[in-house]
This record gives sequence, structure tokens and C-alpha cells, in this order.
Amino acid sequence: MKKYIGSILSLFIAGLCFTACDNDALDGMQGVYADMQNYTSQEAIVQPTTKLKKGVKALNVDIKDVKGTTIQVSFGSTEWILPAASYTVAETVANKTCVVKVNGEAMKSGDIDVSLIGGKYYLNGLFANAAGQRVKLNYVGELAFVVGQDDPEASGYMMMIDEQPVTSYDWATGQTTVFPGVTKYSVSVTSPEGATTLYLDLINASGNTATGIVGTYTVQGNAHDAWLCDNGWVNPAYNVAGGSYYVDASGVKQYITSGQIEVSTAMSSEGAALFNLVAKDLGTTTADGKTISTTGSFSVKFASLMQATGTELRDQTIKSTVLGRTMKYSVYLPKGYDKSKEYPVLYMLHGANGSNNDWLNGGKINANASTAASDGTAPEMIVICPDCGGDNFYCDNYKGNDIKYMTYFFTEFLPTVENLYAVKKDRASRAIGGLSMGGFGSLYYGLLHPEMFSYVYACSPATYIDGAPNLYDLLSKADVSKLPGITIEIGTEDFLFQSAGSFKQALDANKVPNEYITRAGTHDWPFWAACTPKIMKKLGEVWQ
Repeated sequence: MKKYIGSILSLFIAGLCFTACDNDALDGMQGVYADMQNYTSQEAIVQPTTKLKKGVKALNVDIKDVKGTTIQVSFGSTEWILPAASYTVAETVANKTCVVKVNGEAMKSGDIDVSLIGGKYYLNGLFANAAGQRVKLNYVGELAFVVGQDDPEASGYMMMIDEQPVTSYDWATGQTTVFPGVTKYSVSVTSPEGATTLYLDLINASGNTATGIVGTYTVQGNAHDAWLCDNGWVNPAYNVAGGSYYVDASGVKQYITSGQIEVSTAMSSEGAALFNLVAKDLGTTTADGKTISTTGSFSVKFASLMQATGTELRDQTIKSTVLGRTMKYSVYLPKGYDKSKEYPVLYMLHGANGSNNDWLNGGKINANASTAASDGTAPEMIVICPDCGGDNFYCDNYKGNDIKYMTYFFTEFLPTVENLYAVKKDRASRAIGGLSMGGFGSLYYGLLHPEMFSYVYACSPATYIDGAPNLYDLLSKADVSKLPGITIEIGTEDFLFQSAGSFKQALDANKVPNEYITRAGTHDWPFWAACTPKIMKKLGEVWQ
């Protein structure tokens, strides 16, 4: 071991000697190196560090030699202390690059090798200016960088806020009371994987922005005053639960019954507000009412706000000759919607007992589509949500009811809305999705008219319904090469889980390419809301 250490020391000393000899040799060389300027300095002044985007810092140093020449170097680093590495000369500072100026003149090429040995920095640089004149830098000494605090960066958690009136219902009289001056800010947070991890009903003054609801909230039942959080509740006898909750580390929803919740913000290096939601010593209960705790806690740090910047046109109408009635639909238009442009279009179908506004409300289409467009996950798009007008499974003559909804959809509804709004009318730019009954409808339409849709995203779909068209028959007769792409997403606790799995097997047996996503969840909006960002991501891939 002593011999090994001795060899290293010999090499190190030889390296230092080589540097010294190299400097002497350069001083006497002619030809291409005759105009090289060689600076060896023992004086360096560390200037204040500049924080750049995404956690990158510019570590700034002024180096001077005995002749008064100043070499200004800005090293790009993710650390507060200059790490040993090779830094390439560049016009702007980024990680592992450097900007170098000699007496104010910017260097255009070269690099600086940085070593840190025994608390001393060894800087060896060779670079050139625009005219090709070369400069050699040698510095040995300490550099006292100041360690600061990193700006927070988005954690991947996403926060959405819905505003609702604060009301109370009198079961004896059947009267609903609306409390003036206050608003219920329903805050939902999704993980980077898209699962809802936190839901809070916060009460505060009306007219607040997202940053305006920052503060401490006390959990209380029937809350209707500012700075209260409406509690979570459970009714095991009827297997229902609701209100404020968080999902613990084991994936169980903990409904919040008491305690305090802190909401705060932090500013990212890019100037965006990030949200922290923290609580401890909460009273909680599980949905079955069997597990009660007074030590519940959650901590969400640096969540980004999903803002709904698009336009919602709710309850638009079409007079249908086929159905002999007026039908409703709702539309999402992207921010800055321009009629002179054309946008890809997504049709989203609601479930049984639902309406054309379900995907706007529960699915947060506006916030998800707006965010996907702003961060480049998916292109700007138009989303159209038709009303089914009843539980008819989007087909003709469901259980002999003589209602021709499918005919209406393809001969009246789709042509009408695609003429009213600036959509691209080709198959490649049209997709369809839905939940439960609407999941059936999306699969049915994709198999029935594969020439119309480039992709189908079916959430918790019904796949075999008495009195409705048989999807298995359609699948067996289909030209697989012409079918749209298909994703099925289903919760493992969903009552339709087994039937969805059977249809997945049929897709595989018919060699139909498909994506099959399973995760914990039931047949409810928390599950479907977590599907929406995945739908956006998938369409970003399909429509790229």
C-alpha cells in the first residue's frame, strides 16, 4: 500500500513539474504558438454566485496576474462549490460550460480543467479569441465560494382548484342556504404518476387567486367561514364517503376529521409559484370507519398549479331531426382559439346517468388540456363532449327503444360541430374516449368506424351489454390493419375489471395492438380524473 501511495505522489509531482516545464517551453516556442499569451496567477477573487434556471448556478471568479491582466470566468454548475471537471468555453453559462473574458474580451473556444486537491484548486485552461489568438491560464489556490440555498423546483405534483359556492342543506325543510362572501376552493393534488393523493375543501373569501388562499385552515364539519376546511366524512352503513382526504403511504384514503392544514408558496427560479400543503396530528378515519387516528399527516412540496386557460362552452344545442329533439353538448377551446387555424379534436363520452359537462367537471378537461398545451405534452386541441340523452349506450335501438343515437352522432352531430369549430377533419387528427358506458361507446365507434378515429381511450369500459352491439363480433370481423390505436384503463377494484380483462384477451387473440393499464381504483371520478392527463400524453404521442 505504501508503494502504491508513493507511486501516486510521484506521478502527481511529475505532473506539476510537467506543467512548469510546459510553461517555460511555451515562452520560447515559435511559429503557431508564438502569439500565445500565458497567464500564471496566484490571485483570485470569488464574485457573488448567480442562480440560473433549473438549479444551475454561475460560479464567478476574477483571476489576475502580476501584470494586471484580469480573466473573468463564469463556471456553470449544479453545485454551490465548483466541482472538479472539464468546462467547455461557450457563449452562455450552462452546466459544465464556462464563459471566459480576458480584459473584457470574450473567448470563443477552448476549455478549463479544474482539479481540487487538498483544499486547493488547480485551474488549467487553454482558449482562443475570435481572431484565433490563444490564451493559457494556470491558477493554484483557494476559491472561497459561498454556499447558498437552491431555488425550489417543481416536484411533479400538480394542483387544481375548483371554485364552488358555500352552501348548507336543511333536510327538514329541503332548503339550501348559500353563504355570501365566501367560496369553497376545492383543491385536488395529483402525483407525478397521475393519481389523486390529496383533496381539500378550503373555505375562504370570494374572489381570491390561487396564491390568495395561502394560510392556515382549521378542519371543521359544516364549515362556512373563511379559514376553515370542510371535514371528510364516512358512512360505512351505506358504503359512502366524501369530503377532505389524503392517501397514505399504503394507498389508503384517510378522511380528515380534525386538525390544521398549512398552505404556503415558494417561488421557483423561473418565477412560478409552487405550492406546499402540509399537516400533522390530524384526526382521520378510513372509509369503513374501523381505523381512527389522531396522528395523521401529509406533506406535498412544490406542487405546480394547473390552470384552466381555455374557454368552456357549456350546454350548446343541436336540433336533431333523427332524434326529434334538441340535444346538448359542451366544448373546450384552447387559449387563443383562432378560427383561421385548424385543431385536432377529441370527443369524450360520459357514463350512465351523466351529462355533457361531466368531463369538464370531474375530468378537469380544461386544466389538463391547457397544461398539456402549455408544457408541450400535447398540441392545442378542441375537446367536444356530447350528451347521450339517456342511458342508450351510444347505439341505435338499445334494448328496442327505437332511439337512433349512433345515427345521430355520425350523420348530424359530428358534421355539425366540425363545421362550427375549426377542427381538422381527417382521421389522423380525430380521437375518441369515454368512461363506463362512454368507454363502451368509444370502443364501439372505433370498431364501427375505424376510418374516422386515430385513437380510442376507454376508461373503465363496459364491454358486453345486453341489448347493445356486440363488441366481440365487431372485433372478429375487423380489418386489424385499419383499426385505431386502443388504450383501456381500469381500476383493480372496479366491478368491470374482469370483463375489461376479457376484452383485453380478445384484442390480443385478434392481434390488435393495444395498451392495457390497471391500477388501484374503483368506478368513480377520482379514478377517471387521473386518466385525463394520461389521455393528453397519449394524444401528444399520437398527434406529434
